[in-house]
Amino acid sequence: MRYWLRYYEKSRLGNVSVVEQNGAFNDAEITQNGAFNDSYAYLGGNNNDAMVAQNGNYLESTILATGNHNTHNVAQSGYGHESYINTHGSFNDHTVTQSGAFWGSHNSSIVTYGNGNSNTVSQGH
Repeated sequence: MRYWLRYYEKSRLGNVSVVEQNGAFNDAEITQNGAFNDSYAYLGGNNNDAMVAQNGNYLESTILATGNHNTHNVAQSGYGHESYINTHGSFNDHTVTQSGAFWGSHNSSIVTYGNGNSNTVSQGH
């Protein structure tokens, strides 16, 4: 049922972007070019950054951050990629780059607890 609902929403709405912020001095920048892309960013805390660039079709990005001074960068191009970042703590830095089209999609998941974590994921073909 959930899959059908998501498909229905996408078929009606095209690109979907949702940003929720709970705190101070948070910054979210989401750019979507293409069709049927989804992006969700939740920033809970202070001085968090979320930057998402989606260029292509059927791209999905989720960023969930609780804490302070966290940075999240997601760049997706091509077709059918999914990125999930979930951060609990402060001074964490995460970067995801995904590219490629039609010959397979990429999935990445980053979950961190604590402070000062850094992760970089690069997926392409």
